[in-house]
Parts: sequence; structure tokens; C-alpha cells
Amino acid sequence: MESLSKVVRDILLANIATRDDDSLLATEVWKQQLKEEGFNVQNMQTITFFKIYQSGVLSNHDTITRCRRLIQEKEPSLRGYNYLKRQSNQKVVKEKIKILKQNLRPIQVISSQMSIF
Repeated sequence: MESLSKVVRDILLANIATRDDDSLLATEVWKQQLKEEGFNVQNMQTITFFKIYQSGVLSNHDTITRCRRLIQEKEPSLRGYNYLKRQSNQKVVKEKIKILKQNLRPIQVISSQMSIF
């Protein structure tokens, strides 16, 4: 069986939608792993899939997503649209947080000086 990182990288290259959708990425990895193990994915019953997943033949969803994050960290060209969108909004969000922090300081000082009696 191919290494998981190679499988994930190949899928990220072939299917751009998997760069932003971990569930889609995991299903694509599992389909490939099942085919490599000789299973007919098209006619597989759900209970059969569950048993195979529980047996450890298939990669864990968390391991797949962790692998994706590592690959995208090393290869920025494989990052998805959501990453680019977050980066473009980063400056605006930082400014909003800065303004919120400045506006909260006087309230915190006043409330700490107040007493109930």
C-alpha cells in the first residue's frame, strides 16, 4: 500500500475540492485504499465498510486530515480557497480585534473600581 502522505498529496493534486473539504478527502483516500485491498467500492454495503474501518485497514480520518495539513504547510500551492480567503481577511480581523481591545479597557477599569455597597 502506498504511503498515506503520497496518497493524500496525489488526491490534493487531482481534486481541488479536497483541499477545502476533509470529509471529501477522507472518502477519496478510503476509496483508493479499498480498491487497493481488492474491494468493490461501488457495491459495498455500509456495514461492510464499518467493519473494514474498525479493523484498521483504512486510515483514520484524523490521521488523513493531519497529513493534509502537513502537506499544505510544506507545499503552499496545495492550499485551498478557504486558506486564501482567511489570509486575505487577516488584516481586517486584526484591526477589528485591536479596536475591540481598546474599547474594552475603560470598561474593565471602571468595573474593577466599582463596589456593590
